[in-house]
Amino acid sequence: RRFDALLDADLPHHKVGLAHFTDGLIYPGGKNTDVLTRIPESEYRRLFGRAAELGMGIELNMPAAKADLREMTWEEDADELNVYRIAKEMGCKFYFGSDAHTVAGLGWAKRNAEKIIDLLDLDEQDKFTL
Repeated sequence: RRFDALLDADLPHHKVGLAHFTDGLIYPGGKNTDVLTRIPESEYRRLFGRAAELGMGIELNMPAAKADLREMTWEEDADELNVYRIAKEMGCKFYFGSDAHTVAGLGWAKRNAEKIIDLLDLDEQDKFTL
């Protein structure tokens, strides 16, 4: 309902990005994938299809290296990555938020972005631009 409300808002969507879609804040105290997997794929397709039609950007802001320092893989992280695969299939464009709270964090952010680009097989055509 909140995503629909955002998509229904009178905004210049070609300048708007959806931030932190798979962030752990969607379910404090639990695993974000517990929420993500309860949303039917058809609903993701409907919502991301609307977002693509409006020209809204989708932020890729998840750590490609988990807290245990293992890198994301399709085998272990499909629940989270699948959301973005669907968005890509529906024609969404993506951007990165570094979440680097320090200058030193920018090195991590670049490596993180490169890993996510590889995992989702993104290229210049998938980039959200203003």
